[in-house]
Amino acid sequence: MRELPTYPSCFCCGRENSAGLGLQFHADENGIKAEFTPGDQHTSFIGVVHGGLMGTVLDEAMGWAASFSSGVMCMAAELKYRYSRPVPVGVKLTITAELVSSRRNLLMARGEIRGPSGELFVRGEGKFLPMPPDKAREVDTTLDYKDGPRDIFDLGDNP
Repeated sequence: MRELPTYPSCFCCGRENSAGLGLQFHADENGIKAEFTPGDQHTSFIGVVHGGLMGTVLDEAMGWAASFSSGVMCMAAELKYRYSRPVPVGVKLTITAELVSSRRNLLMARGEIRGPSGELFVRGEGKFLPMPPDKAREVDTTLDYKDGPRDIFDLGDNP
């Protein structure tokens, strides 16, 4: 799997964001994957992780799935989540996402958050829009590729 770049102050993946989650996303031909163990600071109430945080994590994963798979930097336009059960604090979670479809100006992705035994906690789907080429180029200059190849995005005219 290929390690994806990070934006230094990103809440989900930024290494310079002391309040962030510090997630590291990886990609291969099947999609995007990350692992995360939420702590007490992520609760909504005793022992249960805040649902909005789980939505944020899926937003990030699905956005990467749309962007990496298409080669076009994207941003969310619409997100939907279905929560199957409460996410307990202290459980190692696996976050996966994949691109479902890609048309000229709309990319569709879906993602899941599962527990260590494969139990489904949250499923999401989202619509993503390509960033304008000038904004994509600007964002790309701020990404930390950790000495890896800078060949993820087509920074010319978006399709």
